[in-house]
Amino acid sequence: MLVSYGCAPLGLALIAPAMGAWGVTPVLLGCAAACLLGAALAAVPRTSRTLSTPGGRAPATPVVSRR
Repeated sequence: MLVSYGCAPLGLALIAPAMGAWGVTPVLLGCAAACLLGAALAAVPRTSRTLSTPGGRAPATPVVSRR
């Protein structure tokens, strides 16, 4: 997450020249492909596909903090 925030200014600086060079549609399609690829790569590790709550079940009632 920190990497994406760190790279955001670089992307903002490069997107306008890229649109000028290649056009709006190809650049936006490339951005969409990069977003989809990032989500797909995040789903690759087995641990991300088998996430569960401790104990294997979701709590039946919401937990409310009482201070």
